[in-house]
Amino acid sequence: MTFKKHIYLGIMAAFLMSLLFGCSGPNQYGRLGLNRTGVTIEKLSENWKDYYVFYIGASATQPYGISFDPKADDRKLMYHEWWVQVEDQEELSDLIRLLNAHTSQLYVREILGPNKQEPYGYIYSYEILRVLIKVHDANTLWLDKLP
Repeated sequence: MTFKKHIYLGIMAAFLMSLLFGCSGPNQYGRLGLNRTGVTIEKLSENWKDYYVFYIGASATQPYGISFDPKADDRKLMYHEWWVQVEDQEELSDLIRLLNAHTSQLYVREILGPNKQEPYGYIYSYEILRVLIKVHDANTLWLDKLP
């Protein structure tokens, strides 16, 4: 082999090693998962005082999603600044009614950490939903704004 080929192979090997080691580190992202617990929006709404409840949308009359973070666990959710805390049952009922008025394709999804075990909370929103969920620390996830 010529000297040039050795250089190219060395560069390619270094690139592949950095790619391999860069992708094998700890996962720093959560995700939305299927609703394995079977919780419904009706149950979440009924027991809303057991949760920190936030919504996001163009306005209070155009919500995109509602998040429920259980108060009784040691896992917490943090939110992008556009998420707004729900103050009372009437406001939550209005938000659910407005979401339901726009489409019938709404689902309760679990907010899962990188280990994909117990949910950190729930989100009620459209079927096709992508949201960036980052690990903040061992017990906290951060939710970005919804698209």
